[in-house]
Amino acid sequence: MKFSALLFLLLAMDVGARDPFLPAGAGHCPAGNAVTVPWRLQGIIGRPDRFEGWLTSLSGKRLHVSVNDWAGAGWQVKHIDLRGITLADEQACHPPQKLTFKGENHVKENRVGADSG
Repeated sequence: MKFSALLFLLLAMDVGARDPFLPAGAGHCPAGNAVTVPWRLQGIIGRPDRFEGWLTSLSGKRLHVSVNDWAGAGWQVKHIDLRGITLADEQACHPPQKLTFKGENHVKENRVGADSG
């Protein structure tokens, strides 16, 4: 009897239920699917165990980032490798976005002990 009274009380209060199939915080997502990452990849340096990158905003601001750093405007650096940087938005409204170089010619590996001639 107590359980049914509690259930009735909760339903009567019109408690805003969250959809359990959506990620937490997804209710804050703006309508539409357009994703605008406000950064361009400028460079990557380091080794596979510790890459770092440089991003440039559309206004020209430069930012030095590592994995788990916040890149401003709600974007967090999730992964860095020689090919690019993966960013995820803090509200999980969109899938992670990968910033890459325009061409493979911009990617250079510094191989220690490689033949130079």
